[in-house]
Amino acid sequence: MKIDFLKEQGNIMVRIHKGKQQIVLLDHGLYTNLEEKTKLSYARLWKGLLEQNVDDIKLATKELGAEQNYKLFASMVTSKKFSDLMNKESTIEDRLRRPKEQEQIDILIRKAAKHHKQITILLNQIDRRLLMLFKINDFLKNIDFKLGNPINNFQITYEYVSLAIYEAELYNKALYIRLLYKVRSYIHSFKFFILKSLGFILQ
Repeated sequence: MKIDFLKEQGNIMVRIHKGKQQIVLLDHGLYTNLEEKTKLSYARLWKGLLEQNVDDIKLATKELGAEQNYKLFASMVTSKKFSDLMNKESTIEDRLRRPKEQEQIDILIRKAAKHHKQITILLNQIDRRLLMLFKINDFLKNIDFKLGNPINNFQITYEYVSLAIYEAELYNKALYIRLLYKVRSYIHSFKFFILKSLGFILQ
């Protein structure tokens, strides 16, 4: 899995190409490769956060090298208090979306300053390449915030992380089960293409 870094405004251009909007990267910046096990652990972390599954969060943070303080690690990734992340009465958007009020942002800044030592220790324990991943995550959240949160990114995230974990588990299954899954995936993709072409799915 390859991730790109340093996506500044001056490095991105949006143009119309063949009647559709197209994003052009003018300066690709830095790249790094994530190992498959790191990608799966990160996917498991987000699946745990979205499902409010503490066991998955603990397992993922352990695999990522931050098992000593899984609550702080989850807060660092999401910029949210762990108690808010686990609040069963809140919607997914309220639990995970970036705070809008300056008062809430100030609270997070004060808490980060209070736990500065623990944060430094955690950052020294984890794979350094994860820092780039966190930066990209922060960048995308900022774009989403400035655009007024036009789509449900959390639903999209949930679909992809669930798929990544499922495919990893499927890899250890018998060959005929993997082939059956591939066939079903192609059929599903074809149906989706037909529905989109007929206008039943919004562009």
